[in-house]
Amino acid sequence: MARLVPAVTVLVALALFAGDALADGAEHRRGDRSDAVYIGDARVWSGDRGERVISTIKLSKRRDAVAFAARTRTGAVSLVVVLVGGDANGHTMRFPVPGKARRPHHNGSPTVTWMGKHRVAYGPGELVPTMVASWKLR
Repeated sequence: MARLVPAVTVLVALALFAGDALADGAEHRRGDRSDAVYIGDARVWSGDRGERVISTIKLSKRRDAVAFAARTRTGAVSLVVVLVGGDANGHTMRFPVPGKARRPHHNGSPTVTWMGKHRVAYGPGELVPTMVASWKLR
C-alpha cells in the first residue's frame, strides 16, 4: 500500500489564471450543491460542503492523477489532487492555497499545471506559478 506524504512549497510570484474545466479526458460537472470531476463515466471526486471547481482540470501525463483548484462556500481555496488507479486509487490530497497566491487574475479563475510526476503548480499561467505542491509515495 502506498503511503502519501504531502508537502507544499509557496513561490514568491503572485497572480492567478484559467478557465472552467474540460481537459485531457477529465470532465467537470456542476451540481446543485457541489461539483464533481469525472474521467469518462467514473466519478473521481465529489465536492464536500458545496465545493466548486474554480480552475482548469488537468490529468497527469501518466493518467494516474487529476489536479484542479476548488473553493468552499466559506471562500477557502485548495489545490486538489486525486490519484487514479493503483493502490492509492481515489486518494485525495488537498493543499490549502494561501491568500497571497490567490490574488485575482484578469479573468478571475486560477489554473493548475503538472510540473512533474508528483508536482502540481497553481497560478496565472503554466510558466508563472504562485504555489507548487509536491508529495511522495512510500
